[in-house]
Amino acid sequence: MKARRIPRDDLGADMATALSRHSIYSAPETAALWHSMGGRDVYWIVEESNEACVVLTGVEFGRGPIARFQAMPDGLPGGAYYPDGARSGDRTVDESLFEAIRNHGYAKVFFTDFGCVHTPPDYYDSVDCETDMLDLDAEDWAPADKKLRSEIRKAEREGVTVEPFAADRDFEPFIRLMEATERRHGRAPKYSSDFYKALAALCERDDRIWWRVVNHEGRMAASHIYVLDGTIALYWQAFLDKEMSYLKANQYMLYSTAQAMRERGVLALNLGQSPAEADGLSAFKGKWGAQPYCYSMYTSQSLLGRLA
Repeated sequence: MKARRIPRDDLGADMATALSRHSIYSAPETAALWHSMGGRDVYWIVEESNEACVVLTGVEFGRGPIARFQAMPDGLPGGAYYPDGARSGDRTVDESLFEAIRNHGYAKVFFTDFGCVHTPPDYYDSVDCETDMLDLDAEDWAPADKKLRSEIRKAEREGVTVEPFAADRDFEPFIRLMEATERRHGRAPKYSSDFYKALAALCERDDRIWWRVVNHEGRMAASHIYVLDGTIALYWQAFLDKEMSYLKANQYMLYSTAQAMRERGVLALNLGQSPAEADGLSAFKGKWGAQPYCYSMYTSQSLLGRLA
């Protein structure tokens, strides 16, 4: 059994197609989003008798001894693809994969095991993570909180309309909304406008990216970006114009999008992690009836990585 690192140009069309079909998180098109942030998508493959046992899509940042590898960036789930599904979670295969990645010489390695199916070697550190999951698998699903249901009805009375993001109409208003939201929280934007241009282009090609907006009286009141993977969706990014909070656009967009996802067969919506200091965000998620879900992130650091 051997493992090797393959750059995108050497991946091959058939494997690229298989990775894309397997999961939004293993798709080369998704990994390529981080090109705009200086990242390089790479693929770690474990083979036995010249047959792939597992392929892991990830993104490298930096060069040489300070390079780091993430599967995936921003805490997104790692998209490991097992061509022979029977080997999913095979300890021998996993050990070969994670050992090769660690020995490559990265300063830091991050792998998010959202499905709790992998077993890396003991010399990887395990970080406990927790998110909030909303169960949509009920015939009469509705938000748990009475006040929240009232706010959704208010949005309907205000004439709030949720629309798919349209780049020619929405891109510049979105950038203004995103930057204003980040300033309000006292932080710099995590992603550049070039990243969002790439995301908008991917959204047009891949219906597993749902970008929704609410426009009202010539302004963008709210924007949500969701990622769909099989029966689980992720509420990935959200931006809100506080001056227009009276519309309850944020609440209404989450509700209407969850209903549309249910029709598509999505059974659970991941509302994302809440920072320890974000009491308001945690309370907001609780109103929807979300429940804690625990998983692990596996990390490895070289000596230089530990000093950085």
